[in-house]
Amino acid sequence: DHVSEKTFAFALSSGICQVAIALALAFFVAHVVLLRAAVRGAKGSLGRSDDIGSFAHAFDRVSDRLERNAVVRHGWRQFAATTIRDGTSVRYTVRPQSFINLADARGELFGLKMMASIPGYFVGLGLLLTFIGLVLALDKAAGSTAAGSAEAMTESLNELLAAATFKFSTSIAGLGASLALALIFRTYQIWIEGAFDGFSRALERRMIFYPPQRIAEDSR
Repeated sequence: DHVSEKTFAFALSSGICQVAIALALAFFVAHVVLLRAAVRGAKGSLGRSDDIGSFAHAFDRVSDRLERNAVVRHGWRQFAATTIRDGTSVRYTVRPQSFINLADARGELFGLKMMASIPGYFVGLGLLLTFIGLVLALDKAAGSTAAGSAEAMTESLNELLAAATFKFSTSIAGLGASLALALIFRTYQIWIEGAFDGFSRALERRMIFYPPQRIAEDSR
């Protein structure tokens, strides 16, 4: 009954946009602010000094702290297994970015798995409401046209045109929300990747890179 009312159409379109804004804020808090804070805490566990010898001496203590970090502990365990320790330094054979990254965190967090697909749902929602409005409008127009009078046909045509507001406004809201969320979520992903990259670079400054080619040459 409300398909041909502009107020209802605009209210529904506004509701779609409000849900998109709420999702953007929720993901920002849960998966950007808190995730970056956890990675920043892991970076703080490395210590303030970039001295290689000091880091080698405190490696066990740093490792214990990182294994208690909910975000990097899984990747850290894998990375620590690739390191070679001696009395004055810690050498790494694989870059920490290979283990401690956004993909590793995505495996632990349900929201990060969903984030990339959410914009597509709004496209589908906009199209679904568009076709629902079209079906209802055609049904009402067919019922009025069956009367056969010119007044009824004119009324049905007006209702059909009024229903276009519902169809196109919901479609625009869905597509617009999809585009906005795609841009916002991509920005979130860049921010999160930047936090992991900063942690990995800080870790590399405290260690010595020992590539497999160097190991093979020393063995030869």
